[in-house]
Amino acid sequence: MKSAMLQMDGYLQAGNIPQNLAAIQEIFGFGTPIKSVADVLVVAIDIENVGWKGQIPPYFQIGLCVLDTRHLMSYSSTFNETDAVIVSHSFCVGPEKYRATVSNQFRFGETKMIRRAEVSATIENIMSGRDYALVFHDRKEDIRFLEAMQVGLNPTYFIDTQQAAKEVLGVHHNTNLRTLVEIVQCPKEQLTKLA
Repeated sequence: MKSAMLQMDGYLQAGNIPQNLAAIQEIFGFGTPIKSVADVLVVAIDIENVGWKGQIPPYFQIGLCVLDTRHLMSYSSTFNETDAVIVSHSFCVGPEKYRATVSNQFRFGETKMIRRAEVSATIENIMSGRDYALVFHDRKEDIRFLEAMQVGLNPTYFIDTQQAAKEVLGVHHNTNLRTLVEIVQCPKEQLTKLA
């Protein structure tokens, strides 16, 4: 199986730019009836405290938000607002003391402690049995980290919000997540504590 990094690089080299916008259009069926929304999980991943230097640090956090597009396909006026359209997960690897100091950094619900050896299976189980899109902000480092953790990645789509900002918003430089949130006027208090 190709690594996700090689797969991503091949996808980019195949002339699929702007691939982020094309993937978003294909997933959500923009310009088509709602029934044409792709049947995928849209999985946003954010990894903190990595300081990636080619070695996996002893402590780190992983946040995942999962949008199941099946909820969008079945959306109706009777849709219960309490139904979880987006399911969030927050995982922490490290001692309990570390979790206590960082658990409020993510807005992904309660932080669950997992062992380093459980990371791969935990992430893979969330996406098992479905096609999925991986969403990152500046994906290269996170993908390298996930591959070093031996997380099996075989997404149908890659979306990099940093590149999407260039494609959609005409931003001409790499933006950090805080700047992007300010550009789109998203309420920051609902998001991660942005660096």
